Amino acid sequence: MQQQLKVAIVGGGIIGTACGLRILETLPAAEVTIFTDQVTPNTTGDVAAGFWTPVYLSKTPTQLSDSWSEETYRYLQSIVESNPTPGENGVHYTPGYTVYRSENLPVISWSHIPIGFRPMTKSEVSMFPPEIKGGYFYVSVMAEGRKLLPILMDKFKRLGGRLVTNRRLTSFDSLIGQGFARIVNCTGLGARDLCADEKMYPIRGQVHRVRAPWMNFWLMDSETSTYCLPNSDTVVLGGTSQKGNWSTEVSAVDKADILHRVTSLWPSLASAPIVQDAVGLRPGREQQQNGERNGIKAAL
Repeated sequence: MQQQLKVAIVGGGIIGTACGLRILETLPAAEVTIFTDQVTPNTTGDVAAGFWTPVYLSKTPTQLSDSWSEETYRYLQSIVESNPTPGENGVHYTPGYTVYRSENLPVISWSHIPIGFRPMTKSEVSMFPPEIKGGYFYVSVMAEGRKLLPILMDKFKRLGGRLVTNRRLTSFDSLIGQGFARIVNCTGLGARDLCADEKMYPIRGQVHRVRAPWMNFWLMDSETSTYCLPNSDTVVLGGTSQKGNWSTEVSAVDKADILHRVTSLWPSLASAPIVQDAVGLRPGREQQQNGERNGIKAAL
């Protein structure tokens, strides 16, 4: 009789939960357990707007990042287009603009991925302050962690997945001792301690959620960390990208700066009431990480 495959997922955020669900969908007979010290609504994914756009990570090759981005976009598309009530699960199409202060727009390597990618028209550019000279329009996908995470976790459990909470691991040894044949590390910034990876660092992000139902498109400033990202019930205004900053406290200085930058780009947001201030720590790393399988390292 073939032994049942035991898989441990370390980390119960959006990545860990999605990995656990995908494994059970692919290998229904597997025994999959998620170990985590935090669950929704207390994960970094619950803070984020869930905006799809390619992000280049340290020394990760552009072609590889674009490939990951395309796979993610197609997967989110499949969720949007198979859901009879769009947006109920927090995944929905949203059009918008990335704006530039130069008429010489950069060539975008991933322009073939999102729906409707094109340069902004002159009339679209004229909607913005005079310093904005051009930009790109495309249809992105929002995957709101606050809505999507509970749904993914519910599906994971219904397929037989187990969840162990309030468990902060200090090493993988205990999992190996429990007979887990595969361990998937989805700890994000927690990998710094778990894996003794001193090359990892936090990238602090601060955002402010406002009520602005008139905002039906997203905005992204190409030169700063300024953005306006509509979710289903609020609009996320940001942000910061502070390497090495471990603070999870809301900064009044950052808040004033964010609101100034956002309202300079789109003035009507100045009247939007703030409903939440939040901070999350994204994981960063000095160089590309390696994976290990039976002691054999492979680039990720």
